[in-house]
Amino acid sequence: EREAHEAEVDELNGLLEDKYNQIKNSDCSNRENAKASRHDDCWARYMLCDGSPDPKVTKEINTYINLWREETDSKPVHKTIQECHDALKLIDELQYYLGDEPGLSEEDVEKHNESISHLQNLIRVKLDEATMHVLKSGDEHIDPDTQNIQFELTSRFIALNIWGNISRNPRMKSLAFEKKGIVLDIPKSLSVGNVAIRCIFTNYDHFSEKSRLFYPRAKIVPDVVVEPQPVVEITTETIDDGPKENDNDDNSLAAPEPSVATLTPQPPSSSRGRKKSSNTKRASSRLSASVSTSGRKSRNKSARKTPVPSASVAGSEKTEETTDQDT
Repeated sequence: EREAHEAEVDELNGLLEDKYNQIKNSDCSNRENAKASRHDDCWARYMLCDGSPDPKVTKEINTYINLWREETDSKPVHKTIQECHDALKLIDELQYYLGDEPGLSEEDVEKHNESISHLQNLIRVKLDEATMHVLKSGDEHIDPDTQNIQFELTSRFIALNIWGNISRNPRMKSLAFEKKGIVLDIPKSLSVGNVAIRCIFTNYDHFSEKSRLFYPRAKIVPDVVVEPQPVVEITTETIDDGPKENDNDDNSLAAPEPSVATLTPQPPSSSRGRKKSSNTKRASSRLSASVSTSGRKSRNKSARKTPVPSASVAGSEKTEETTDQDT
């Protein structure tokens, strides 16, 4: 048995070594492929010549974010939308890098996540600036039919729709964004007020990941402590003392016999003991007297309850007369 066990252990150790070598070789090949892909990405970025930074380099991405944040001059809306497209490409590249690159430290991951959040916030800020630019230059986007501002721009990632109430016509009850196929009902209180409506449609989602319920939570299961149950030893004595299956039903249903209390007087040790013994004698005499009186009463009652028939009495007198004659 020992030899067979040792042979099985050696075989299992050999299999484990083979698996370890396979995993090690696959890791090495993955690293080489990652290096080659990095080289290809760097060359492709260099050939773009569009001035976009390398998002994997922290200095370049921080410089890009700061310069874009400091640009406060009003621009045409289509240029702002194009800048938002470039920022979205950088975000996608960073997310792909975080998911595909093995062996990143926690500090690097945290830095790249901060860069992604900064870019997302800047996109929202730039869309607000584009909306403000449209409302300021309202004369360029006035609808000749309604004399109100109506602007629609649809791109690959973002669709921007803006409506501004300039005419304040109380008869206006609805407005339509034809490119998106949306119709909005306007109440009378808003048709007279200084109101603007903006609708933004995006094919990305930067809000769900900030929710607490976006990532699944680990369910904490409390440790269940199983208490050992006491072991009951069954012996022949306990089995013999128990009720037997062959007992008759009459014995099982028989009434218990009354217990008779006996009074055993003890020798008095002192005056108190003498008084106690006299009291016990008196109590015993009273008990015997009560028992005798109760017996007499029961006999009288039984005699009263069982009357003797007259025929039996007459028969007894005749038998006495015949016995006297015989004698």
